[in-house]
Amino acid sequence: MSAHKPAINPFAVYDEETCEGVLSEGYKREIREAIPSEICPLDSFWCELADIVSKFHIMEKCHANQRRAVDEIKRWQKIAKLLAGAKPTDNVQGMVEIAEGKLIAYRLVVGDFEGTKNPNHEALYMWVIEDLWCQGLGQRLGVSSVGKKVPGPLIKFFAACVNPLLSKPLTATGIVTIHDRAKARRKLIQNWRAKRVKDQT
Repeated sequence: MSAHKPAINPFAVYDEETCEGVLSEGYKREIREAIPSEICPLDSFWCELADIVSKFHIMEKCHANQRRAVDEIKRWQKIAKLLAGAKPTDNVQGMVEIAEGKLIAYRLVVGDFEGTKNPNHEALYMWVIEDLWCQGLGQRLGVSSVGKKVPGPLIKFFAACVNPLLSKPLTATGIVTIHDRAKARRKLIQNWRAKRVKDQT
């Protein structure tokens, strides 16, 4: 089931006269129509969206020069393993915390340990769900359907924000999978924070 119309040129999200920096009215209109009718987005919401689109385009342009997140995970796992066998000191504990922080950050981007996902896309998905839907609009992290075929609010909103930026549009089923990964990331963060608190007590 398609969640949105076919993807358009990424730069169509920008105003034709100003190009990068100002979102086009057509792109913003599609998103407004996907937002629940009782919600009126603040100016800060649109500023955040423009910043997310800009960051995503920069990341895509720099993709060829980036080290894969899955390789970074392996590197920091190796460092953490070496530190685990070292004599416990304040300096070693500090390095352990750095390694754990790096691992959690890269795992949040990759979304799993297979390295099959585009880390730039994963970052975009996380920004749209957490920064725009949950924080910007004050909505809960959940998906729903109206009837059997019509996608719910989060799916429609996510598709309106993301699909114009991608060469291949996401389906409703794909967006549900992304939502499930976002929930898993939250759980991962909660567990990591709980461990940090326990270790400090």
